[in-house]
Amino acid sequence: AATPGATVLVKANGRSNSESGREGLVNIVTGGTITPIWSNMTWSSVDGWLRRLMTDRAGASVEVGVMRTLSGESVEIPITPLAMRASEGRTLEIMIQPRNVRNYDTPIIQCLDTVTIGEGAEAVTSFVGLKVTGDRITLLTTNRQNVDTQTVKYDCDEPIHLAIVVNPVYSEAGSAFAACMVFINGQRQRIFAYDRDLNVSSHLFIGSADADVDTFDIRTYDKALTHGEIETKCVNWEKSLYDKAYMKNLFNIRENGK
Repeated sequence: AATPGATVLVKANGRSNSESGREGLVNIVTGGTITPIWSNMTWSSVDGWLRRLMTDRAGASVEVGVMRTLSGESVEIPITPLAMRASEGRTLEIMIQPRNVRNYDTPIIQCLDTVTIGEGAEAVTSFVGLKVTGDRITLLTTNRQNVDTQTVKYDCDEPIHLAIVVNPVYSEAGSAFAACMVFINGQRQRIFAYDRDLNVSSHLFIGSADADVDTFDIRTYDKALTHGEIETKCVNWEKSLYDKAYMKNLFNIRENGK
């Protein structure tokens, strides 16, 4: 079952370029419509709301819905999934895949504020928040700016379920600290302590000048999901019953939970 408490849930399945109101994003949680800003879309047979034929782990063909932006196209979604007070947690989940990547350094997803770090001659321009390029995921906070340790590589040849979890009261192995975590396909890839200094006012931006981007689903929570909840959500988003069973076995998830 889906983890309760989501504030935004946008799904590409069931959408079509031919429908009225195609430019609106339906928030399934509230039933309302989110009005994004689209740039350079043609709403033809090659971009927008499309059906994509994929193959599951058993070799069976499965058709799924995607929101596709081609190179040079983009969508700014007026949600702020990383805006929070110091005592609050957040979770951003998004299932995506870049395609036809020409430059792996160009962002495909951004939810960040540009900031100046340092003073005078030593001042440099950086960012606070999330940046996803063609093969890397970077999450920076105001006082934690180590790109090497706060970046995760990923394989763009397959769709990924990306989850960013910010937990100001995280506890592990007897230690309590504020933690930022990056999950890919249900597995935690990075965790680092932060100074409860992550508060991004900017919207979620999807699109690239150097890649096509398929977005399957977007979900946000005004709380920090647990590792087990992230694993379960990853199973729920699998494209076929075979793949759901595969992921349940991988994560050792029983029907009634772990």
